Amino acid sequence: MARTLLDLQLARLLYPLLIELAMGRQIATYGQLIELAKKRYPSDSRIGNLIPVRMGRILWVIYDFVEERDLPRLTLIIVSAGDKNPGSAMLGHDFAAEQQRCFEFNWSTIDQEFDMYAQSS
Repeated sequence: MARTLLDLQLARLLYPLLIELAMGRQIATYGQLIELAKKRYPSDSRIGNLIPVRMGRILWVIYDFVEERDLPRLTLIIVSAGDKNPGSAMLGHDFAAEQQRCFEFNWSTIDQEFDMYAQSS
């Protein structure tokens, strides 16, 4: 999937929120993640214009980052409001096991690395 500059910018803003959710052992829907982002970045029009259907492209940037480093699949803690499962592109994963890996992982060592990844992508 081709990435846009906006995808990368939004991934950099959402990544810390996913880390906080994982550290708090929380699963959120796409809509809940957007609401968290709007509270964190109230004056950012890029966040203000987010809709759930766009989230897959943004989360894919984060997924690629963790996949390339064999880290827990952080994006699997974001689920659909309807069936409470991650997006259909993630069907090959054991959701519960990956979510547990996310909750148990020490994400504090990875923050700066994601920033550099997003800048160079």
